[in-house]
Amino acid sequence: MWIDVSWLVEIRENIEVRCVGDHSMLPESLRNVIATLEESTKHNTGLKLSIALSYSGRQDIVSACKRLMGQVQNGEISSSDMTEAAIDEELQTSWVGEARDPDLLIRTSGEQRISNFMLWQTAYSEFFFVDSLWPDFGETQLKDALIEYQKRNRRFGKHGN
Repeated sequence: MWIDVSWLVEIRENIEVRCVGDHSMLPESLRNVIATLEESTKHNTGLKLSIALSYSGRQDIVSACKRLMGQVQNGEISSSDMTEAAIDEELQTSWVGEARDPDLLIRTSGEQRISNFMLWQTAYSEFFFVDSLWPDFGETQLKDALIEYQKRNRRFGKHGN
């Protein structure tokens, strides 16, 4: 079945779209929409939009390690090649390049947890928690988050001022 998904993303805006997560439990009709969307945008070279559907940070890390272990078993790499950088390259978000590690993660709904979301990628992210639910999150909350972010001293795990 062919589904026209051009309404989801302005293809003419040159946006590449990928959906990360375990899609095996999603309905076949949704998996078809995802496949069509990714296929129709795979050659776009502008912005990159990553949509997390049925995504688990823990599972992403485990899957990356399993793929690397398979490469070791097949003699493609040695165990000494299993580095942080190698794991990073195997994560589902690696396709977005430098933007895979967010500088700022905004958590809506008043929750103060990351809920198994991008566990590896947010190691050095700044977090901003807001009580608004996602549909109500707007310009005011975004400005508040960005102003708060500007006040922070980013050290990326290093000590000092």
